[in-house]
Amino acid sequence: MGFIVIDEISFLKFNPDAVRFLTSLSEWASKSLDNALSSSTLRMVDVYDKDLKVFKYEYAVRRLKEELLNVKVSDRSSCVLLIQIKDLNQMNEEMQKKALKAMAFVISHTLRSGDTVAQYTEKDTFLAILPGTDLTGADIAIKRILEQVKAFAFKPFEQSDKTLDVSISSRLLEPQHETEADVFGERQKTLKH
Repeated sequence: MGFIVIDEISFLKFNPDAVRFLTSLSEWASKSLDNALSSSTLRMVDVYDKDLKVFKYEYAVRRLKEELLNVKVSDRSSCVLLIQIKDLNQMNEEMQKKALKAMAFVISHTLRSGDTVAQYTEKDTFLAILPGTDLTGADIAIKRILEQVKAFAFKPFEQSDKTLDVSISSRLLEPQHETEADVFGERQKTLKH
């Protein structure tokens, strides 16, 4: 979306030509605004996973880049969480879908509305971007997610009382981080909670 600023109009009187000119200008501005809004709506449809009700990975990468830039130019902390469902591949297909939906629901409703939650590159992993949050705040978010998962007591495994369990790692975004790879590196070795 943008603005059009008219500092000066080269005529002093309103005549039919001036009215036609202003009409054309206002129609052009209206069409530009409509195009911007419809483009924004189309992009939103493309970045949101309707089944899980979280953002898609591509959008999360874009948000991560924005947040890395914010960390560089401001003095505010931001963190990311990687939340991995343990043993997802041991569930049948139907239970995998239910487990993913349940986990997406728990994460989305446990974190703040301004946080970005998306499915990560692996099917069993979610990414959460927490703007303005330091590691202490990330640890609080992790504890809340773990409490909610435990309280949910979802039992997706066939013929077992085993409940859904997750591993969660947190990373502080630092000014020297340039890309997603800089942030996560060898992420599998650091899933800790």
